[in-house]
Amino acid sequence: MSEFICMNCGKCCGPVPVSNTDWDKIVTAVGNMNFANIEHLVKQKRESMTCILRDTFYNKCAIHEHRPLICRLQGTQEGLPCPNMPRYAKGDNGRVAVNRDFGENGEYFKGILSDSIGWKEILEVVRERKEVNNA
Repeated sequence: MSEFICMNCGKCCGPVPVSNTDWDKIVTAVGNMNFANIEHLVKQKRESMTCILRDTFYNKCAIHEHRPLICRLQGTQEGLPCPNMPRYAKGDNGRVAVNRDFGENGEYFKGILSDSIGWKEILEVVRERKEVNNA
């Protein structure tokens, strides 16, 4: 059987829980975007709880190479089947341990994209990092 390949349909793009590790990757990826690309994403209308990093105009993830772990696992793990190709979700033998990023009591849990994490929070940290780097 061939490996799962995401078709970028967007059906699994939200809500997206984010770990601290994911958060750092997201802020770095957005910080590397030019202003026009960020503005393009910020102005888009999305359905409630659709990931803010989903580019609804181009129908793709704006940070696909740096997407959160939950997005990387979608479609490949039991309990996270792709709505279009559920046969690729693996059983126990292919399971990936994700608890290292999502510890008890939220100690490693940052928030949920489009809910507790929005553009304001991302761009605030991007600005702070740029100020530190320019100092």
